[in-house]
This record gives sequence, C-alpha cells and structure tokens, in this order.
Amino acid sequence: MQPVQQRVLEALQNLSPLEQQEVLDFAEFLESKRKTEEKLCVQFTEMANDPDIQAELKAINQEFAATEMDGLGAL
Repeated sequence: MQPVQQRVLEALQNLSPLEQQEVLDFAEFLESKRKTEEKLCVQFTEMANDPDIQAELKAINQEFAATEMDGLGAL
C-alpha cells in the first residue's frame, strides 16, 4: 500500500461509522460525477465528428453571417 493510501486508511479508522459512511458516499458521488463527465466528453466528440451536425452548424453560421456584422461600424 502506498503511503498516501495508508494515511487515508488511518484517518478513516479515526472517524465514527457515520462519518466513514459520509466519506464513502462522497467518494461514490465523485466517481459518478467523473463517469458522467467522461460520457459527456465522448458524446461531444462524437457530435463534433458527426457530418450531419457539422452540416447543420455550417448552415446556421451561414444563416447568421450577415446578422453578425449588422450594426457594426468602424471601431
């Protein structure tokens, strides 16, 4: 066991059962959050590489190109 893991284990043993459960619940929450973020990253990558989505974004950009410059004068 690595020194950090040993220190964490020792610290956990000094907690009450309720406090230990709270730490475990928090660790589960962090793991769930990490997995959700990983899934979102994969989904965003898939969307960015999807030809249909790329075409839709290109069409939206073309549609609003004139509007982006509307009202802008010399700066």
